[in-house]
Amino acid sequence: MSDCGCKSALACGGRKSEQAALISEAITRLYPTLRWGDIDDAARYRAGVSHALGQKLARVAADALQARTWFREGAEDELCDYIWVLCVGREPALLDLREGGVPEADRIDESYLRIALSSLLMAATVQEVQMHLRWRGDSFEIREQTRDGVYDPVLLKRLQRAVELVRRAGLAYFDFGMLCEDAPREPLVDFAGYTEQYGAAPTACALLFSPRPPITTSTVLVSSVSPS
Repeated sequence: MSDCGCKSALACGGRKSEQAALISEAITRLYPTLRWGDIDDAARYRAGVSHALGQKLARVAADALQARTWFREGAEDELCDYIWVLCVGREPALLDLREGGVPEADRIDESYLRIALSSLLMAATVQEVQMHLRWRGDSFEIREQTRDGVYDPVLLKRLQRAVELVRRAGLAYFDFGMLCEDAPREPLVDFAGYTEQYGAAPTACALLFSPRPPITTSTVLVSSVSPS
């Protein structure tokens, strides 16, 4: 399991106990029927991180983390928006090239922190994402690989700053590894249909941030002219 990178095991243990209690309370409040997908509209109304706040946090994060950042809205099936933080790489970044452009090299590897901002409650979590570019004939492929936490030591200092930023903004910080453990035992949620739809075991993350499995690989193939 990943964590915030702090050096005090006792402090982290206490914080994780607090996080577990907050996660349980949020699930009970947002899902009174305790069925996945059945969210209480009154409980979620204006309860999450707004787009305006997310965009502001992305700007602040660029200075605080000394890195390029992007604010991106989550997909229709997700319950969060994202702040992407480029930690290892150079511009033009693959996140930009995926949306249009031609790479200046035939092989690029990048590392990101992706801060998820819940649309259901004032909370955030952080995940590591690796992106890779490879040429395939006259096209180039961009592969995105998400991880169930933050493991690369190179990312830990920025992870700590990201967690501090989240807390200073008044948001609860949830450890991504904790969210991605098996479905919470308390409260016991009916996840009927989840595994069939997403091909993975259900997690607390699916209830509060994104139903997509925490470890995924996706590829985009873009037609272009290979560099000489």
